[in-house]
Amino acid sequence: MVHELEGRALPGPVPLYRPAARRNLDLLRALELRLLDLDHRVEPHGVVLVDDLLTDGVASPLYGSDHAEELRPALMRCLAALDGKPEPEPQFVLASAHNGRGH
Repeated sequence: MVHELEGRALPGPVPLYRPAARRNLDLLRALELRLLDLDHRVEPHGVVLVDDLLTDGVASPLYGSDHAEELRPALMRCLAALDGKPEPEPQFVLASAHNGRGH
């Protein structure tokens, strides 16, 4: 997915909602790196959240504009859950979302 957004791969069979994905490329890269880090275990709950984010073509903020504003908080939840950390505070999520949009 990251390679697709960077123009290094052809689009997949289910089209990403590119505007939201591009705005959150930093967290998508962080998620990719975290999942590739075989030296650190991941929590099962985090894997379930990532699976839902990647495979739910109806409700996932990756695949439609209806939920696009939820992508950054969803990615942050996934990253936190993979490490067994509590969900980020809502005000932190909102501040990060604004930073991700260049505001």
